[in-house]
Amino acid sequence: QEAEYVRQFIISRAIIDRDAAMGGM
Repeated sequence: QEAEYVRQFIISRAIIDRDAAMGGM
């Protein structure tokens, strides 16, 4: 279902953003 896809996308984005903030560019 599409809502599930969107939710997974948002979660993965949040993880990537957190990783960038933690590890630094």
